[in-house]
Amino acid sequence: MALAFDYDALLKILQVTDKVLMGKKARGPLPEGFPGFDAFLPIPKKDLAAARAELAKSKYDPRQVRVEIAWVAEVPLEEKIALLLQQNLAEIGIQADVVKVPWALMTERASRPDSTPNVSAIYVSATFPDPDSLLYSMYHSKAAGTWLSMSWLQDKQVDDLLDQGRRTVDEGRRKEIYARLQRYLVENQVDIFGYEQVAVFAKQPYVRIPTLEDPQKQVAGVMAGNWLFRLIEIKR
Repeated sequence: MALAFDYDALLKILQVTDKVLMGKKARGPLPEGFPGFDAFLPIPKKDLAAARAELAKSKYDPRQVRVEIAWVAEVPLEEKIALLLQQNLAEIGIQADVVKVPWALMTERASRPDSTPNVSAIYVSATFPDPDSLLYSMYHSKAAGTWLSMSWLQDKQVDDLLDQGRRTVDEGRRKEIYARLQRYLVENQVDIFGYEQVAVFAKQPYVRIPTLEDPQKQVAGVMAGNWLFRLIEIKR
């Protein structure tokens, strides 16, 4: 499915103007600039020949399976992403149904493997600037049963690396641990890493917001992390 997905078409969906996009391609589960980000991971791309080759190895016959693609009703953009994936899957013979699910019901469905949708379009963001904030809640086996972990991943190697990351205090060693973990997650394709969300704001030219304008002062991937009001300046 990840090989069939059209990442270039997804960016067009995110286009605000000719020069402004609400996202960029993602290399994996951590956003660029985030502590522990692995810049050597490949950027995913659509490859139908490779997708068909992988599908041929599967024990599932696509003619006998219908895939449910769920999107959150309160986030209309997700419907476009779900429809794009549906179209892409049809190109390799996978039948898919796009289903609109209210957020309250999505979280309830995520609590059990048998009710979790086959595919879900979900946005995630860190609550503090550390890889543990994202990766543990999405991929540790103890996190399964929440909307953040709808892949229901049960992998001892992933659990061990995440636990090591929590126990290790040396920053250099921690980066190595999370780099190994990211490579493993990408190589095993535990998710489709669609894109990194980019927040787009409009402001007057006389307003200066260093944490939004200067990459060196930005807090990557943390919800509302760049809104440090004490640094905002008004110059008339």
